Amino acid sequence: MTSIESPQTKTSVPASSGPDWRDDFGTGLGQLGLVFARTFLLMVPTIMLGALFTSNLPANIVFVMPALGFLVLTPRPVLLRLPLAPTLIIFCLWMGLSLLWSVDPGRTFFLLREDMAPVLGLMIVFGILPLEESLKWFIRGMKVMVVITALVLLFEPETRLWIRDGLESEAWRGWFLSKNEMGRSMLLAFMAMLYLDKTRVSRWVFMALAVVLLLGSSSATALAGAMFAVGIWVWGMQFRRTRRQWSGMFIFTSVVLGIFVLLAAFLSAAFLVELLGRDLSFSGRTDVWVPSLDYVQNRPILGYGYRALFGSPTEETLVLWRELGFNASHSHNGPLEIALGMGLIGLGMFFLVYLSTFTAALRYLKEFDVAVFSFCFMLVMLPVAVVEPVFQGDWFAMLVVCRMMLLRVRVETRGSHVPG
Repeated sequence: MTSIESPQTKTSVPASSGPDWRDDFGTGLGQLGLVFARTFLLMVPTIMLGALFTSNLPANIVFVMPALGFLVLTPRPVLLRLPLAPTLIIFCLWMGLSLLWSVDPGRTFFLLREDMAPVLGLMIVFGILPLEESLKWFIRGMKVMVVITALVLLFEPETRLWIRDGLESEAWRGWFLSKNEMGRSMLLAFMAMLYLDKTRVSRWVFMALAVVLLLGSSSATALAGAMFAVGIWVWGMQFRRTRRQWSGMFIFTSVVLGIFVLLAAFLSAAFLVELLGRDLSFSGRTDVWVPSLDYVQNRPILGYGYRALFGSPTEETLVLWRELGFNASHSHNGPLEIALGMGLIGLGMFFLVYLSTFTAALRYLKEFDVAVFSFCFMLVMLPVAVVEPVFQGDWFAMLVVCRMMLLRVRVETRGSHVPG
């Protein structure tokens, strides 16, 4: 098995299963299935990241139909080679089971449907298509999402304003739910183009556009994440240039330096948050964390149902809102949001998914760009999760993309020179 050369790195992704991999899908309906798969990949970044949230488009389940059509039309021998991720499947099942103990079953069912539709499609398409083909169309889908957002901001002036507590600020939000979600989405688009896009011209054009949109969102979290992502990209390039016998020493040195950087950041936290235009309460987020922790202690095992506690006037929610003094839409913290919705059992399951994906990324870090991207995304995900509930919803879908990409790497490199 050979690998595709990249101008930035030694290798990019495993080559497809030979130039005739399309023959595995036969003719007629099988080829129609490939059209469905590519269509889904063009649409899914826009849908999973919520770029059309405030528009009047149908429910997300509608947009997963091409992926389901692809599954139905895929020949059985190809389906038998579909890789599975047991920890991911078990966690998704637990999310669904939380409907049984949800304090607001209607809200939980609706959000499960909306959040899990893109995830299901991603597991199907990335699991069946060769990785090179999936990435090509997924990156194009990221570019579609960036273009749609830019056009919305250009032609709808009201989307360039962010209204909070009756006050207007010049922060871009597009058709996203909030400026923070837009900032996080542009961060993911920037990272995807930086690490995975191999086009010579459009890569830089869309990276620049994503940065402009990110800056326009005024999201300090997204800006810090972008700087961190560039730093990890530089680190990854240096790591892949080291000889294999020095790789362990390089990682050890990086860990030691990373500990010193984290210690320095902790000691200078007040200065750093002030530099980003924030304070040590993270714009009041700590006021939400304290009562949320009390609610976790009240139902530590199962929680209150997937995303059920915030957002609708249930008895539990009204008590929490009165304690907070305002109607918070979520806990502003990744681990807290999982624990509130699915208990400590669900939180443990999530970290099993996270760790299995992280170890797979480390395994292929020296060979493939998708591993470097996954490694970077997961490192960025942790600090962002301190202030945003990114362990579910849009960024959970991206975690699923990383998991499936790394599974495809294992499948496509089996029997080759890469450890499998």
